[in-house]
Amino acid sequence: QKHSYDVVVEVGCGTGEVIGHLEGTGKPRIGVDINPDFVTHCREAYKSDTEHIEFHVADAMKLDEWWVSMGYDKKYKAPLLVCPNNTIMIMPEEIRDTVIDKMRVVAGLEGRIVVTFWNGRMFA
Repeated sequence: QKHSYDVVVEVGCGTGEVIGHLEGTGKPRIGVDINPDFVTHCREAYKSDTEHIEFHVADAMKLDEWWVSMGYDKKYKAPLLVCPNNTIMIMPEEIRDTVIDKMRVVAGLEGRIVVTFWNGRMFA
């Protein structure tokens, strides 16, 4: 077993570059974004790999409800949810904690979440 998680989920996948480059995990990948234009773009960009990657329109504020509605709570027991800096930092500050809480709910006891933040310092 290469990794202890059974699916990778990018919350706020945008144009798909992060989730698209995680093919080396050997796990199914799911990208979600509230913007249907981004999801359409991703589906087109990754149409040759629909067996391993899928994209959906979903509201991160209701991620847990969406997860259950898709039946993923039954299919996956140890999801790895990622939300990179470029996504979490453009979310309105007042919703960030809720989004992270929803990610925790989806991850459950077996899964993991990774949220990255840029500290704002420039490198010399």
